[in-house]
Amino acid sequence: MQKIYHKSLLTASVLFFLLSQGQIKDSLQNQQQEREISAFKSKISQYDERQKQEVQRLKGLGYEEFISEKGNEKQLIGSDEEGRPLYYTTQHLQEIMEILQQEALPTEQK
Repeated sequence: MQKIYHKSLLTASVLFFLLSQGQIKDSLQNQQQEREISAFKSKISQYDERQKQEVQRLKGLGYEEFISEKGNEKQLIGSDEEGRPLYYTTQHLQEIMEILQQEALPTEQK
């Protein structure tokens, strides 16, 4: 009876140890993922802040933040490597369709 009790106690101890080690590994993996997510969020917020500062700097130099001309909407989003302003541009769908139709015509009809 004593041997069975000791074997049962030993088995329970080993199982407890294995389960606790598995939980520790899971916990460490979760902590690592949380650190990576936190670092990624930090990089995104730093990039966003730099972009806002760059837009403010360019506005201070006299560049317009929003431009509307000929149906195109442009928004200042930052600068390139040489410090020139970059704009995000949208065009009306009708104008794009006209361009695509003109490009699709045979060269004789142009």
